[in-house]
Amino acid sequence: GRWAARDTRLGGHTIARGDMLLLGLAGANGDPAAHTPHSANGLRNSNFAHFAFSHGEYQCPFPAQELAEIIARTGIEVLLDRLPDLELAVAPRALARRPSPFLRGMTVLPVRFATTPPYGGR
Repeated sequence: GRWAARDTRLGGHTIARGDMLLLGLAGANGDPAAHTPHSANGLRNSNFAHFAFSHGEYQCPFPAQELAEIIARTGIEVLLDRLPDLELAVAPRALARRPSPFLRGMTVLPVRFATTPPYGGR
């Protein structure tokens, strides 16, 4: 959690200095109006501040953000390279999100792909 540094109002509620706030970040960066692609270049039209990395004085250092993106992108690229026929095993509408204000993801993600011999020819 976090503690309020000063008295403030947020969303019509009073938060007193010292109050503890428990933040559920699962919905962060999910507003379609703030994250729609720009028609000319395909980039998003938001201010690009990602809630998971914070902003301003408490922002995660940029190299950490870049490293996190590189790790995620590399993992996805390797997965798709090794399993080029990877596809959902169910209709997208059958997928269910995990019911949690703290974690964002699917309860299960059933996929199918062709099996291949492991590297090394065994």
